[in-house]
Amino acid sequence: MKIKDYEIACLKFAAETQERDALDGNNHYQTIGGEWEETKDGSTAGVSVKWAFHKTPDEIKANCAQRFVDELLTEIDQSPGIYGDNETAVRFMNWLAEIMR
Repeated sequence: MKIKDYEIACLKFAAETQERDALDGNNHYQTIGGEWEETKDGSTAGVSVKWAFHKTPDEIKANCAQRFVDELLTEIDQSPGIYGDNETAVRFMNWLAEIMR
C-alpha cells in the first residue's frame, strides 16, 4: 500500500463516518486497498484509519504520512517475533524507505 492509497482510504473513512457520533470501540476500522472496512475481528489485516474520525480533509492530508508510519510501527511493536530476524527487518525497512519516496 502506498501512502496515497492510505490517504484516500482515510478521506473516505472520514467522509463516510461524519454523521456518526462515535465509533464502536469493539470494532476495527482498517484499509482494504484504497478503501476502508469496519470489522469485528480486524480480519482485513489492513492499516487502521480510526485516527481520521471527525478530521477535516486538510487535517488528514497534513498528518496522513506520519500516521501511516506510526500505525505500521505500532503494528510491529504489537507483533513480537514477526520481524524478529535480521533479514526480515532489513526487508521491512527497505520497503518502508521505498514507500516514503
